Amino acid sequence: MPEGDTLFRIATGLRRVLVGETVVEARARPGPLLRRVPDLSGLVGMRVREVESRGKHLLIGFGEDDQSRTLRTHLRMTGSWHRYRAGEPWRLPERRATVVLRTEHAVAVCFDCPTAELLTDAGLARSRALTALGPDLLGPAFDSGVALANLRERGNLAIGEALLDQGALAGIGNVVRNEVLFMERVNPWLVVESVSGTHVSAHIRMTFTL
Repeated sequence: MPEGDTLFRIATGLRRVLVGETVVEARARPGPLLRRVPDLSGLVGMRVREVESRGKHLLIGFGEDDQSRTLRTHLRMTGSWHRYRAGEPWRLPERRATVVLRTEHAVAVCFDCPTAELLTDAGLARSRALTALGPDLLGPAFDSGVALANLRERGNLAIGEALLDQGALAGIGNVVRNEVLFMERVNPWLVVESVSGTHVSAHIRMTFTL
């Protein structure tokens, strides 16, 4: 599953080609992975306002004020976002495209995506998938103190398991978890309460750097 750093890079790439552009085509299609298909037709004519990652989620914002909408996708194990110039051949077959956003100059395609939903501002604010997240390691307002407190609340969990809990801090997956614990020489099966605050803080700082 793509981790927070991968989603951060995806957001950066999509931001370069989408933000400020007007949507001329927006569609989603059902498939074996995407069962709940959002109606994206209302996005046509809207400008792309922002693209950001939040943990392992990608958020694309459209429009302004009461017309604002946000597309949330989660790639899980199968999904991938691609970006193409207008008219450029796609690297994967169209039948695997679950979300397509087209502007005059670029096309953003999410292939094999199992989770996609279109949210109003109110829906975004109460989204369980997002409100349950801990501090985003790559977010501009990352608070290591809150992340550390969240981990300490999970004192009976193994540190390796706690670091994967997106409600404690968002964005860590198996690769970063394993690398951080290896570099800090911490046994992943140690419970959080037996790991010193210094070590836990080091995990957070090192993960942020990665």
